[in-house]
Amino acid sequence: YLNILVGTCVVVSVATMGPRMDVYPNHVLWFLVELLCTAGFTAEIVIKLTMWGPRCFFCGDAWRWNVLDVVVTSLSLVDLCVNLMELFVAEADANTPLAKILRTAVVLRTLRSVRVIRLVKLLNSPMARDLANMVVGLVI
Repeated sequence: YLNILVGTCVVVSVATMGPRMDVYPNHVLWFLVELLCTAGFTAEIVIKLTMWGPRCFFCGDAWRWNVLDVVVTSLSLVDLCVNLMELFVAEADANTPLAKILRTAVVLRTLRSVRVIRLVKLLNSPMARDLANMVVGLVI
């Protein structure tokens, strides 16, 4: 079930990246979608660390993917914090020091494209290959 949760979070996260930039970019709905996806990614890491232990998680066969997941999820958490502060600053004075820091942190938005790497990981899984085979079987 963990792969289904993460796969759903990846698809929703990647699918909403484009519309979020064009359709009401500062709407609270986009923040909630990002919050849920980031919570799903964080839950994946916590569950894997609990099940496998840190040694197997960071030194096992899939250690590269696990380290990548930790990095991408950490960036998502930082981006989520910036978005949360941005929601509050949008209502406050735009000339506060916090608003100036947030304008500088907009560079983090370019790191959202790193989420696509999670999609590559998902497509590399046996479950995704089986799903692709089923779709091809239905088409033929």
